[in-house]
Amino acid sequence: MFKAICSNCGKECEVPFKPTGSKPVYCSDCFEKFGGRGDRQSSDRPRFGDRKPEFDQNKGQFDAINSKLEAMSVKVEKILTLLEPKVIEAVAPEPVKEKKPRAKTKKVAKKTDS
Repeated sequence: MFKAICSNCGKECEVPFKPTGSKPVYCSDCFEKFGGRGDRQSSDRPRFGDRKPEFDQNKGQFDAINSKLEAMSVKVEKILTLLEPKVIEAVAPEPVKEKKPRAKTKKVAKKTDS
């Protein structure tokens, strides 16, 4: 708890947060006058601890959701199998036979004795 001065009546009070000065701080009496706290017990809005799970009433909804999830799971598995890369056996190509180049013969001019 932090000590503070009420912005409305000027009375010293304690608040459960550290006042920064950017917003007005009210004592408990002024806070109730301005409607800050309200009557939470008579509120129509359910509180966190008040609600009890009702599994029996919603069982049909859970079954429908589960069957939809199972159908989606099957579809996703099909999609994943289509997206997997296919494994192709590598066949070694036949070696290419290189042709040996022919030896070039030089034409030599014959000497004539004339």
